[in-house]
Amino acid sequence: MSQRALVITIAALALVALALRVVRLDERPPHTDEAINAWLLGSVLAGEPFAFDPRDRHGPLLPAAGLVVATILGRRSFAELDERTIRLAPAIVGAAATGLFLFGAGMVPNGVLAGSAALWALSPLPLYYARYAIHETLLVAATLAFLLMLARAIHAEVAQARVLWAIGAGLAAGAMLAAKLSALIPLGAACVALMAVGRPLAGGRAVHTSETSVRKQTARGPNTVLSVGVPCVLAAALATTFAYSWGFTRFAGLHDLVFGLEAPLSRAAGEGHEKGPFYFASILGTGAGGVVFLVTAALGAWVAWRRGGAIGRGLVVYTIVLIGVHSAIPYKTPWLALGLFLPLATLAAWAIAWALEAGMPCRGIRVGPLNQREVLADASARRPYPRAAAWLGLTAFAALTAHADHRLVFADPAAETNPFAYAHTSPDLVRLEPFVAGLPAREPLIAVCLDDPWPLPFLLRHHARVGYWQPGQALPESADLVITTSDHATSLDARFASWRPHFFMQRPGVMLVALQAPEVAATP
Repeated sequence: MSQRALVITIAALALVALALRVVRLDERPPHTDEAINAWLLGSVLAGEPFAFDPRDRHGPLLPAAGLVVATILGRRSFAELDERTIRLAPAIVGAAATGLFLFGAGMVPNGVLAGSAALWALSPLPLYYARYAIHETLLVAATLAFLLMLARAIHAEVAQARVLWAIGAGLAAGAMLAAKLSALIPLGAACVALMAVGRPLAGGRAVHTSETSVRKQTARGPNTVLSVGVPCVLAAALATTFAYSWGFTRFAGLHDLVFGLEAPLSRAAGEGHEKGPFYFASILGTGAGGVVFLVTAALGAWVAWRRGGAIGRGLVVYTIVLIGVHSAIPYKTPWLALGLFLPLATLAAWAIAWALEAGMPCRGIRVGPLNQREVLADASARRPYPRAAAWLGLTAFAALTAHADHRLVFADPAAETNPFAYAHTSPDLVRLEPFVAGLPAREPLIAVCLDDPWPLPFLLRHHARVGYWQPGQALPESADLVITTSDHATSLDARFASWRPHFFMQRPGVMLVALQAPEVAATP
């Protein structure tokens, strides 16, 4: 694939990715985490600086990105937000990340870059969570930028270019930390991979053409590590400081960051989200397409290790470390698999490119696994793998991916049978807001009595008279509607016994009951 073809292909994929990520964006009910993030966005829209709380909040990158989108759309308060507005920022970032693979041109074969971009743009897992108002897509997009810019900095021949790429990598690392503190895991994995292949990286660069892949050795001075590491670390520190101080306006956020670093460690123990070591394999291997993806990625790891030079081996090491750490940590949610999907997609693309190349006509010289040059007697000979079979397999995989996109992302995005829909809000709860809007009272007083009321604050954001109480607390005498769970309804005061019940499913296993006062009537 030529450079021009690569640019055209990735640009087209980015446009398709954007279309898939923004279409029908408001049809799925908001997840609890989305509702909380919408409330945080509403706070910064109201002029409050972002306050980092390491116990139950992530970094400021998502509120900052959401603030830009909401401001452009003219939203000024929490009540004016909607599902589409809060999900647009991750959707746009997820689509834009498709174009980041262009930064790998000249270091990784163009076919691998195009395949990686296609898998990121079209696969159900990154597509599903790019349509989610959570931090994960922003974190993984920043991780991709960091890895590519770091590789370019290491391979740059000119000292000035090396420093510029290192600064870019540092800014991307700061964005990773501004998204979530769990960014320390991919950053640590990148350091391990760099140490594992550091000598060949420092001693040469990979040069790829459409016909073959050869590795040229170029001299590196003793200051290579310093010329990359120092500007990278300084840029990362500056970006992180800027983000957590909310643009240098709230430096207490830096104190919260430094003294809250133990929070991710305690969260890693599980906190009710404990899963076994093979949980992420079940998420990544969802459906027949997912199984094919994992098998192809395993094959790609072999191909990248044998034929990918230092870049390929570094990617394999990075992937193994990342999978090992995430598998060992008890805390697991399905969106965390997105960080694993990124390197696995590149490995799978390496296997696909290798399979397609194996059936192409051989032209003169092939560079073997150890860079031996093998002169072929017949330049028109074909390698033993039929190209037709490779294309047939790729077409079948594309069909499986399209089917999974339709089923998991668009047809049943909140179904209990959808493995990506983790403790998701039931579509039945969407009926609650129209029900409240249809009450006879013009401004009903709504008393929500729940241990965990989310996403009700988002669903009821248009109603001014809503209060929240914990079970066991006394409710106001003037309440017109009480919303609680069916379990807690029996423990309410006797005065609620005659109120009319209406039932709504909040999430799997949690039934809400809305008790309507018999005296609710129209206000004259």
